[in-house]
Amino acid sequence: EHRADSAPAAEIIEGVLDLAFREAGGWTIVDYKSDAAGSNIDEARRAKYRAQVELYAAAWERITGEPVRERVLLFTADGRTESW
Repeated sequence: EHRADSAPAAEIIEGVLDLAFREAGGWTIVDYKSDAAGSNIDEARRAKYRAQVELYAAAWERITGEPVRERVLLFTADGRTESW
């Protein structure tokens, strides 16, 4: 039974955050990707990875109460990064 005055349902997010560090202005979240193709992945996979990092960033902001100022994908096969 759902009542209008009841608290919202709990939200559970499971994942492994590879790296988070704080600088002036907020946090940076980095997710390492080990695809053999490195940064030469297809757009569908890139969109999936970006969405994953966005979810991590949103959760991090909720946990810390501080802004995430940068999100980074680091492709370990070729050492390239993509940030936004």
